[in-house]
Amino acid sequence: MARAVLNAGSSGNGSLPADVVSLQGTLLRHRTTRNTWGIAQFHVEQAPEEINVGAEVTVVGGTVGAVAPGASLKLEGRLERHPRWGLQFKVERLENLGVRSGWAAANWLLRLEGVGRVLADRLVCNFPGDQLLEVLNTPPSDGDDPLLQIQGISAGKAQVIRESWSTIGQSFNPDHLRYLEGDCGLTRWEAQSVLKLASRQRVEPRELLEQDPYSLTELRGWGFPRADRVALKAGMDRDAPARLEAAALYVLAKVCADEGHTALSQKELIRHTVELLAGSGEKVFGALRSLVEKTLVMVSEEDGRLLVCNPDLYLAERQILRGVRRGTR
Repeated sequence: MARAVLNAGSSGNGSLPADVVSLQGTLLRHRTTRNTWGIAQFHVEQAPEEINVGAEVTVVGGTVGAVAPGASLKLEGRLERHPRWGLQFKVERLENLGVRSGWAAANWLLRLEGVGRVLADRLVCNFPGDQLLEVLNTPPSDGDDPLLQIQGISAGKAQVIRESWSTIGQSFNPDHLRYLEGDCGLTRWEAQSVLKLASRQRVEPRELLEQDPYSLTELRGWGFPRADRVALKAGMDRDAPARLEAAALYVLAKVCADEGHTALSQKELIRHTVELLAGSGEKVFGALRSLVEKTLVMVSEEDGRLLVCNPDLYLAERQILRGVRRGTR
């Protein structure tokens, strides 16, 4: 039988505490989530005397949906009686204390693409207790990764699991996910990509999106359109130099790849970029000059036309031409 949340003996009648109270325990399971908002069941491990330790309480709040089941949490909030759903703990502040058990680690891994409940259960069964935490926190020796013992985990999937764990596994902050998914409208996969890159650059996710969002194009599966959507959501000005420069580089690479060229006329580059951004040709021209100064592109004149190209491609093309000419002598 479930233990009552309120300790009737300490208050005399089981009445609700009037002030903000602090609870510590483990998130057991979600009942419903919407972006980062959620309703979940919480196992109480530390509490004031009015609340029974060992009880299971329903918690509701704006970051509850961002936390994987099994996480150890410290909550601050108020107990309330909902007219339909009964006793609930309304979370005002949530501190994620990290993943502290193998069961919690397996639940966290459910966030990864390709890791379902069956695979998570296999991990817990094969590495009981805290063994799973030890496996995840210990870099494997060459060719000897314990994760590969688990049916359904390939070398590629093991690498994805380890990279995710090392970057955001134990330092996960639900406020970051609320910002990325709630404020910026990112998907879970996009949010995790941002968290990984932010961790790699040793910056906060908000700082990354506000100062260097187009660095996301370095990641697999990210191009300018996706990075630009995220940048605008994060507050990037439509005429910001960083946006214009990133767009021009994207257009240059895409048009050259589509048409099989290594260069694009300056006029065409500006026209395509203006069409993409619905912006000003003068401002795009200014961004192009900035890219030239940064040596990210180069401009050459051929047959009376100004051509813009990637410096590496230009040099590679010249080397090939020199080789062909030597071979025809």
